[in-house]
Amino acid sequence: MTARGGAVSASIAWRPLFTHLRLHYQLLFLSPLFSWGFLLGGATPSWRALLGFLSFHVCLYGGITAYNSYYDRDEGPVGGLKVPPPVTEPLLGFSLSIQALGFVLAGWVSTAFGLLYLLVMVLSVAYSHPRFRWKARPVLSLFVVALGQGAVGFAGGWLCGADPPRPFYPPLDGALGMAGAALITTGFYPLTQLYQIEEDRTRGDRTFAVAFGARASFRFSLTLLLLGGACLLPVVQGRFGAWDAALFASAFLALLAAIAVWGQRFAQHVDQNFRTLHRLQAAMSLGILGYIGLRLWVS
Repeated sequence: MTARGGAVSASIAWRPLFTHLRLHYQLLFLSPLFSWGFLLGGATPSWRALLGFLSFHVCLYGGITAYNSYYDRDEGPVGGLKVPPPVTEPLLGFSLSIQALGFVLAGWVSTAFGLLYLLVMVLSVAYSHPRFRWKARPVLSLFVVALGQGAVGFAGGWLCGADPPRPFYPPLDGALGMAGAALITTGFYPLTQLYQIEEDRTRGDRTFAVAFGARASFRFSLTLLLLGGACLLPVVQGRFGAWDAALFASAFLALLAAIAVWGQRFAQHVDQNFRTLHRLQAAMSLGILGYIGLRLWVS
């Protein structure tokens, strides 16, 4: 084999590993949590904020997603990938190496930030590894998502918002902002399982959607999303005024209405549910990121 042929083969072998990181998913759908915390925590641009953002969204969330993929070995649609690439043995070591690199970067941001990073790494093992497999337990899986993505994602952004970081309370902006992030993240989680019900059931994973069904998943999600919005509304009004609060409330109610309509028309069609969910997530994420970007620009 020529040197050029060997390089091409190596490139092809590495490509699926990076695909399993699902970086487009992390950067679009999870970055609003960090960005929201950054905005409320001071919104001071710095190398710490950039390093913290990259360590979380590229190394941490990307790494634990690949780690989960190694044990799930999904063949159907998953978050961010309609057709995931086949899982190979190097994926496990690759996912752990990416996480380790991010942990070093997170430690450079601050000790507290590094501890948050380590917490999510530990939770990801409990969530995915067959010995624990919290993903297969409805309540424990919700706990991991609420804490590991919602609360920690927000807290990571908050810690990068100012140096030294602002206290979470008083006022209650930090506590309410974190609660809203956790509730909204957890509210969306059962909806992400709706197009995976059959595959999860076949694998033996008793996810929330498998355990309680689609109808209960929609009711649960709408309830938590409504509670999350109720937490965020006073923060938006107190920080940015009545016009911003009215805009937030209108957009959030439109999102809830769209989810309710989907619930009424829900059918067990994998591709259709995959597209519907990702469109709703994209609309929410782009709306939040656009608003945060505008707030940073005018401040």
